[in-house]
Formats: sequence, structure tokens, C-alpha cells
Amino acid sequence: MSGHPRIGVIMGLGRAHAGNDGERCYVGRPYMDGVLQAGGLPMGISPGSPPAEVYRAVDGLMLIGGPDIDPAHYGQSRHERTEVVPADRWQIESTILGQRPSGMPVLGVCYGCQALAVVAGGTLDQHLPDSVGDDRHSKGALETITIEPGSLLHQLVETGEVEGKSFHHQAVRDPGRGMRVVARSGDVVEAIEGDGWVLGLQWHLERTPESPATKRIFRGFVQACQSYREGAESCGTW
Repeated sequence: MSGHPRIGVIMGLGRAHAGNDGERCYVGRPYMDGVLQAGGLPMGISPGSPPAEVYRAVDGLMLIGGPDIDPAHYGQSRHERTEVVPADRWQIESTILGQRPSGMPVLGVCYGCQALAVVAGGTLDQHLPDSVGDDRHSKGALETITIEPGSLLHQLVETGEVEGKSFHHQAVRDPGRGMRVVARSGDVVEAIEGDGWVLGLQWHLERTPESPATKRIFRGFVQACQSYREGAESCGTW
């Protein structure tokens, strides 16, 4: 098969603000633009889609931002500030992540980073102001993020520090089995990685589209999806 690598973007769920459509599937345009500008073809994946069909249709997966994961999935009771994501969305994300084909690249952003950890058996800090003493991570300010040398993220951005915009009140506490912490802002986890091309970023890279780091990460992700596509074609798994 020819053409751009196809990136499955799992869509969020929310209520319509106008009209009679009820609940809507959504993806913020900056996510899609990031994939397009890096040479990929973004494809929205609706909750309820059959995972086996998704695997056959895409060459990589991206998980976007959203509300909070139900803490019951990582063995905690719910904090009063936790706003749980719709069950349909978590169902498809957890199933697709847990059963995805070996080697398929994954990029998780904010909530998507947290989902990678929880699916791997990790845990979250449900409300950062309780831990760090302030709410600066939810204000959209630029955070200085320190990256572990030798990590995939370090290879992508080619530097030990980047700046990223944060919009979150939760973060990864334990990254889970097979996952490792590769970046922090102070004591807050800002990135995790798994074997192969599996990367979770707590900050919203799509909010800084002109950043060299953002462009390198999206480009590296799309290139990894292209390599996965070529490998699948060569071994006849299409």
C-alpha cells in the first residue's frame, strides 16, 4: 500500500453546546494539524469501534487530552476534583492499548499519557495542588521540562530541556509495568516511555505548533508509523 502513514486518533466524547445532536465525538484541530504537517494522515476513531478493525486500518495511535480516568481503574477512591471521562471512551482506549499489535507506535498527550500509565498498571496523582502546593500546572503557562539523556524523547528533541504548555491537575505517579519516567518539571512527571515507540507527554505539544520540539516529536512519530507500515506490508500482515 502507498500513501501517507495513517494515524488513528481516538476521539473524545462531550455534550453538544447547541443543536439536538446530543453527545458528540471530537478531536481538537491542533492534534490533526500536527500529524498532517509531519506527513501523516489523521483518522478519527470513534468510541465503540471494533479494535481488530482499527488495527487493520491504522499504522499508529494517538491519544489526546480529556477529563480524568476513573481512579477505580488504578485502585483509588475518587478525589472531589476528579471529573471522570465517559466510560465508552475509556473502554476503547484501554482495549486498544492493551491489545495493540506489537511494534505499533503510540503517542499519548496529557490524558493520553496518563492512560498509557494506567493501562500498564500504574497510578496517578489525582490532584497536583495537594502534592505540589499550587495549581500552576493547570494554568497553561510554559513549564521547563528536563529530559533524561538517552531516552527516545531526548533523541527526538535533541536537547535536555524543552518548554511546554501544561493544562492538567493530575499526573503520573507510577508509570506501570514496562514504562519509565523520562522527563519531569520539578517533581511532576512530564513524559513516560515504553519499549519500541511508545511515548506519553503530559504537556500539550499541540498548543505550541511552532516549537522545534513539537515539530520533531510529531515528525518522529509519523516516521515511526511509516516504518511500522512498511514492516507490516513486507511481512504480509495487511
